[in-house]
Amino acid sequence: MPTGFMRNNARISTWWAASLLMLAALAVFACVRTLSAAEDPPVDLPVSRTWSGDYPVAQLDRLPEGQRRSRVGYLGDKEVFAAVWKAFKPGEEVPDVDFDRNLVVFSRNVDFYNRTNILKVTLKGGVAEILAMETMSALPIEEKAAMALAEIPRAGVRFLQAGSERIPVSGIGEPAVGRSGLIVLDSPVPGARVSSPLGIRGRARGTWFFEGDFPVDLLDASGNLIAKGFCTAKGEWMTKDFVPFEGTLSFGKPVPGGRGTLVLRKDNPTGLSEHDDALTVPLSFR
Repeated sequence: MPTGFMRNNARISTWWAASLLMLAALAVFACVRTLSAAEDPPVDLPVSRTWSGDYPVAQLDRLPEGQRRSRVGYLGDKEVFAAVWKAFKPGEEVPDVDFDRNLVVFSRNVDFYNRTNILKVTLKGGVAEILAMETMSALPIEEKAAMALAEIPRAGVRFLQAGSERIPVSGIGEPAVGRSGLIVLDSPVPGARVSSPLGIRGRARGTWFFEGDFPVDLLDASGNLIAKGFCTAKGEWMTKDFVPFEGTLSFGKPVPGGRGTLVLRKDNPTGLSEHDDALTVPLSFR
């Protein structure tokens, strides 16, 4: 047999062997990926209690500011929950919820009026997702929207899936993270009891600032402005990286034990609403 033919035959055999080894490696890799995905399925969170009913549209401002237009959201502290409950179930006693351990999530109508119930809440990779059932109608939302609430464990829940977006879930005593991920407030933390002067400290992407600062408001339980001012970058702000910021608000004495909201607004010199962004943090007053 010619030597050249034998060499070519050997090369073809080697090529086939290498190809088969590569296909086998790809098959093993795909199998491992499939097994990994199968090992991390969504987990059904235990639901302690559920409530359903109608919620007045005129009282939607009692919901956390970044969630007032959202189909789903969460209530993470006793003061916000009590304010929402009094509009949701007027005249009924506010349920006692341990917000150190639990959250109350909600699902509501945003397009048409349909009675709704929360069937279950799943958790995967720190992201909670609400599965709700609604009746089907074409009734417009006028004075009321149907809403459902559910109490779930707080542990492990870092985000709440809201359509294509994720709402950051801030734990009691943990830094507050903006919905867009552009700002983190280290102090005060959600649920903190505060007094005047109120020191504010955190970090934000450079795009949150304009001319080195951004506006901040302090509101009372009714949404009235108590104080306003600015937080200032403590470094070069013309960057896409995180930049430390600080600020101070001084205010008169609100009702002791009353709740309030700190609002840190992205500076938007364009005035265009599509560039608006804000981080809202529930507080209480000493």
